[in-house]
Amino acid sequence: MTSEGVAISVLLTPSDLARFGYFHLHRRIWPISLLLFLIFLTLGFITVLMLALGAIPLSISTLKDYLGFLFLILIWTALLIGSPLLSARQQLKSMPHLKTTIHYRFDSSGILMTGEGFQSQMKWQLINKAFQGKRLLLLYSNQTCAFVIPLRFFKSPTEKEAVEKFLVESTGIQVSSPAVVSRLI
Repeated sequence: MTSEGVAISVLLTPSDLARFGYFHLHRRIWPISLLLFLIFLTLGFITVLMLALGAIPLSISTLKDYLGFLFLILIWTALLIGSPLLSARQQLKSMPHLKTTIHYRFDSSGILMTGEGFQSQMKWQLINKAFQGKRLLLLYSNQTCAFVIPLRFFKSPTEKEAVEKFLVESTGIQVSSPAVVSRLI
């Protein structure tokens, strides 16, 4: 950290992008996922109870009826687990600059990002949300795009605090840690 700002160099890993994908996906759909999980759990419990009490005969046709239900649960689970991983792979494949070292410079005017073959500058006023988990700092410029900054690249907590201070002073936006899905990042 210098008096003019904070400079860090970041080499993103597929895991960093997958964590962002998990956070971003589950930040929006966790209530639906929880509701579906509770419905599936309740229906499963009722089915097992009815089988145990003899209200539903245990036969091949009964099992066939519930295979569709089980298939839906498995597909939903696979999508929740797999889509962020596939998205991270696709991002790395389609954006080769993400595989190289990205240099960030944070100061009172905004964020300067440079790397192999590109340069980007953004004023703090264009950041509209900021989240921090155990491993990532996410600075959103719109509903879907964020600067993904692994916390391991800050040399000290003071550097991260300076970035947060620039954000708060320029926009009034506080970095938040969403309680439900913060473990994902």
